[in-house]
Amino acid sequence: MKYVLTTEALCKRYKKTNALDDFYMHVPKGAIYGFIGKNGAGKTTLIRMICGLSKPTSGSYTLYGIKNSDKEMEQTRRHMGAVVETPALTLEMTAEENLRQQYRIYGLSSFDGIGKLLELVGLEKAGKKKVKAFSLGMKQRLGIAMALACEPDFLVLDEPTNGLDPQGIIELRELILELNHEKGITFLISSHILDELARVATHYGIIDQGKMLREFSAEELEKESETHIHIKAEAADAQELLSVLKDRGISYELVSQKDKKLEEYFVSLVGGDDHA
Repeated sequence: MKYVLTTEALCKRYKKTNALDDFYMHVPKGAIYGFIGKNGAGKTTLIRMICGLSKPTSGSYTLYGIKNSDKEMEQTRRHMGAVVETPALTLEMTAEENLRQQYRIYGLSSFDGIGKLLELVGLEKAGKKKVKAFSLGMKQRLGIAMALACEPDFLVLDEPTNGLDPQGIIELRELILELNHEKGITFLISSHILDELARVATHYGIIDQGKMLREFSAEELEKESETHIHIKAEAADAQELLSVLKDRGISYELVSQKDKKLEEYFVSLVGGDDHA
């Protein structure tokens, strides 16, 4: 399997606290990787590090097989786009003006692709409206368009649904799926809305106290999410019920109901309910 991102024994220490502690991660090419953990678990630390905003205390990571200490890493990061925390937008500019500014930052000589980008993220009709008048969903989609300006094939989103209304969440979900399915873009998405994440993710990683607890695919989660039915009856009635099931050729086990979804699986690993 080919990986866009891997980490090996990665550590990041702030004074007496290990934000990342012997951290291992594997993001397959073409995946939508859901990155899950409580507040302070180390998600944003990892994201800032692979974006080049901080350096490891020890350990290493690779992007497209290039190690973070290699001189080629700066060039390699040009294949990656990111929206970390909140999109960096100029509010007094229009969507097109923001993208023109981003193109200049990337050193792109032509603005020809801006129209297609705006159409891709559903902002082709924004016209001369300034970004300060945009809804949160529109700002988030413009932020993604900014990250796509360099035509990356790996996109990192840190809490992309924060503050979005239900319609904004749906629009963002559809955009992520479209970019993944039609453009082949690999995603690393940190999110605390687990039900929504489960609608798009193909792979998951659960981090707790700076350590990777487990990585697994959506298929593996599905296999562990079998539903069983627990039927409670009086002793005599129970025997009669089991006899009927046997006569009809229906197999059964006397177990409690178990329907483990992503949220329940997360809680079973790390405990508690604070998974932002």
